[in-house]
Amino acid sequence: MFFFIIFSSIGIVILFIFSRLEIELNNIKVNIDEKGVKANKRYSIKVMLYVLKYINILKIEINNKKIKKINLKKYAKNIDFSKININKLLLKKEVWNDAEKINTEFKNLDLKVEIGTENAFLTSIIVTLIASGLGIILKDKINNTDIQKYIIIPQFKNKNIINIELDCIISIKMIHIISIMYI
Repeated sequence: MFFFIIFSSIGIVILFIFSRLEIELNNIKVNIDEKGVKANKRYSIKVMLYVLKYINILKIEINNKKIKKINLKKYAKNIDFSKININKLLLKKEVWNDAEKINTEFKNLDLKVEIGTENAFLTSIIVTLIASGLGIILKDKINNTDIQKYIIIPQFKNKNIINIELDCIISIKMIHIISIMYI
């Protein structure tokens, strides 16, 4: 009995090491302008856990209908947002080093970003910086360049506009997450 527990524990650990987490984002659209923020209500987010590359053992789908069923205001009351400082967290070097260690792979990336400001010069600079930054970040993260695409479009309409459309699958090997947590 003792050996069965040990061997089954080792087997579960080995299966978990060779597992992969996938996050599939479908039909994510966000429009930001002077009128406010508008988001698409027909989005879908799927979180799947695969063992041995192809065996799906967990699938969670999140969409607008499921979010409405959850009473987020009830849970948000218990969170003290004044203690959360995102800017301080993002400026920590350890956070960026850990994020770099996670070997993330993008599959079926389809990203379209439209950016416009009231100043045409500023729009051109922002579009150039974002396009260059995305190219640098995604160069090692994309495995098949034929089906991956991202485009940054400048909008010279003398309005402050940001339109984002995203469809992609983000794949992360669990061994990378485990190594960051415990090393």
